[in-house]
Amino acid sequence: MQLLKSIFCLSGFDNRQRYGAICGISYLSFILMSAILTGYMISSAMVLFIAVMVCVFSTKRRLQDAQLNKNWSAAPGVIFALTGLVIITVNHAGAYWLLLIPMALSTLLLTYPGKPEKSYQLGYNGPVDLQGFSRPHSRSNQSNSRIEPTLTGSTDAEQTIAIDGNEQVFHPSGEAATASGENFGSASAPTDPGEQIRLLLLNKKNALYAGGVILAFIITGIVMSLLFSDGEKPAGVSNDTAPVQTQAQQDEKLHQIDLPDNFSLLLNQYQGVIINWQSDKTEQTQIWSVKTAQGDSSCENITFNNGESYRTYGVTTEMGDNYFASFSPLDTKALLQAIAFRGHFRLCGYKFSLKGSQAVLGKNNHYAQFIDY
Repeated sequence: MQLLKSIFCLSGFDNRQRYGAICGISYLSFILMSAILTGYMISSAMVLFIAVMVCVFSTKRRLQDAQLNKNWSAAPGVIFALTGLVIITVNHAGAYWLLLIPMALSTLLLTYPGKPEKSYQLGYNGPVDLQGFSRPHSRSNQSNSRIEPTLTGSTDAEQTIAIDGNEQVFHPSGEAATASGENFGSASAPTDPGEQIRLLLLNKKNALYAGGVILAFIITGIVMSLLFSDGEKPAGVSNDTAPVQTQAQQDEKLHQIDLPDNFSLLLNQYQGVIINWQSDKTEQTQIWSVKTAQGDSSCENITFNNGESYRTYGVTTEMGDNYFASFSPLDTKALLQAIAFRGHFRLCGYKFSLKGSQAVLGKNNHYAQFIDY
């Protein structure tokens, strides 16, 4: 619980290592979870919100540690939120390359050193106590330390100081003072690696180059992702969408009329006849298909009492007990003529009487036009 409090603390300090770990885990967690939760926008948005808040809190502590302007705290978090929303909305792998922008800002904050006099616990310094997570430090036994001054006859009055058995010789001479002055002068130059990297990349000449490299990486990544995804779609999508479009066309049912023996007639958008009836409930949706020549063979043809028959090109069910037998538009005229003037027909093992069908068909203009008297 204390560790969680330190993550959402606003008044503490984070050193470089802790800030880098927290931001890296935030970015990686969002990438993994958004990929897993593809299609679940609300869940992905919640993951993004948590990751952004964790990043913002750690950014503020890092700025306080480096004694920088606190207006910086909004920059990585806001850009992280915006790019995350784009990723969730677009739902394309190429959009993940946009995360390089907030990552670059977080990396820039790593180059600023903190105040050396602070003591950190798991990289954190602040009001939350994390001593329980840190390893106990072995305290040096000061009683064993001894200082043994030894005077010699040297003209420089050298003093030998022994601490824990290690001898160090201090020369309070003019040469030592000169050396000390030289060391102080060299220490004034920035020796921190992060400082050197930032000064190297963000000077007037290299800042534009660094931004251009990041932008080039983003554009290249997005373009490559689009090319690879477009190359994979035609092979897999064209085969899958064709049956869906065919099925959508078959499902268009128009001009329904009910005939006396508990069955109905419909026409599709191509004037093909569809016969509908209700029967025993089944879990199958495709009873017969001429395309695969598989299914119930009794549904292969409709046969009238005079031996006349016409082939179905598909028999399907809806809601388990609603059967639909579809016929070719080429057979529409002959099929409706037979339904009007024959006595009965058999289809899928069921026998349907055609008594009174001529009168029903003659009253509907959509069907009467196909019947010759």
